[in-house]
Amino acid sequence: MSNPNHRPDLPRCGAHTRAGGTCANPPMTGATRCRMHGGASPRSKAKAKERIQDAEARHAVEIFAARRDIEPGAALLELVQWTAGEVDYCRQQARALDEDDLTWGRGSRKVVTTAAPQWRRNRTSPT
Repeated sequence: MSNPNHRPDLPRCGAHTRAGGTCANPPMTGATRCRMHGGASPRSKAKAKERIQDAEARHAVEIFAARRDIEPGAALLELVQWTAGEVDYCRQQARALDEDDLTWGRGSRKVVTTAAPQWRRNRTSPT
């Protein structure tokens, strides 16, 4: 009887077992070995974290920095539409603010300094 959860397309630990075969457990996330064969060690966890961050960075580059061949007019239109979306978002955020929290023009608070700066106190007067 075969295991219905067995998926040969998933990566496996592959470490050598005592019986001489290879381990069929799945590796820990980002690691190359299962927890029984060193995947839970601090060094393995640090390297796994590094692998995951590297994969996320590569994915972000593929999505956001991919060069596209686009006609200049279409590129400008896309930029205008994108900017219009940002403006709409900012307007929605501004509408959500309470009017009392908004400041228009110059503030009515007066800033009072209590002491002169150090460089002023040490100057000698020309007499």
